Amino acid sequence: MPAHALPAVPLARRSPLSLLRELAALIKPRITASSTLAAAAGMATHGQGWLSLSSGTSLAGIAACVAAACTFNMWLERDSDGLMERTRGRPLPSGKLEAPLAFFFACGLGTAGLLVLSVTAAPLALALSLAALVLYAFAYTPLKRVTPAASVVGILPGAMPPVIGAAALSQVTPLAWALAVMLALWQLPHLMAVALRLRDQYAAAKLHTLLDWLGEARAVKALQWGLLALVPLAFLPLAVSREPLLVAGSLLAALIALRSAVCAWFCNRAVFQSRRFILDTVIYVIPPMLACLAFH
Repeated sequence: MPAHALPAVPLARRSPLSLLRELAALIKPRITASSTLAAAAGMATHGQGWLSLSSGTSLAGIAACVAAACTFNMWLERDSDGLMERTRGRPLPSGKLEAPLAFFFACGLGTAGLLVLSVTAAPLALALSLAALVLYAFAYTPLKRVTPAASVVGILPGAMPPVIGAAALSQVTPLAWALAVMLALWQLPHLMAVALRLRDQYAAAKLHTLLDWLGEARAVKALQWGLLALVPLAFLPLAVSREPLLVAGSLLAALIALRSAVCAWFCNRAVFQSRRFILDTVIYVIPPMLACLAFH
């Protein structure tokens, strides 16, 4: 056991509610929820009538696959998580759960999700969900210890949910592709914001980020230009659909990006160590996704 890790609390001494709470933390609820929202938006690009018992069950299968990928990530990074202030309180490095339990929980989630998709969704959605799980958990996660290129690898599974959602209903629509491209390009400033805020913690855990390639000064410039680029990127879905609510969602996302970009260009350098730009980039993608659900 690593010196920084705490001994796991025996299951017999854990209340069911406490155990469920720690298992829920393993799936990274915010990532699982946002990816599921993006997959639902991809489904909604098929238009009215997309929501049914079958599509809802497929969406649950997609969510289970995302949760499995996040849990495998937690299991694989349990040692490095214990070296970072931000993550040392997670269930595995804090000793609240044992590693074998997390591993089998991840296997169960992944198996359940893939089985559900094999029954309710088109084969392409099953294949893409498996690919996204493998890329995130077993390519992106271990590569973070080896090379900054891991961030580039991680962009692909992060962009796939709208395509997977649309594919579950047998066809990937042009709007789903537009949402996927938007998510892919959005990740660059988001990852830069995360790397700038947590650079010291990542260095302590010996995890590589794009900062290793760029250095701080260039990373700041990349974030500034990246936030500015998010403004026109917000209108990419409108090249496919001009639904009024999607127009409104794109406008709101553009305004969020513009406000954040102005701050990035004129703020004090210390702001780059805050959570501001991380939160701005997370909020940015929500309006277009919700708009897709609302107008369909």
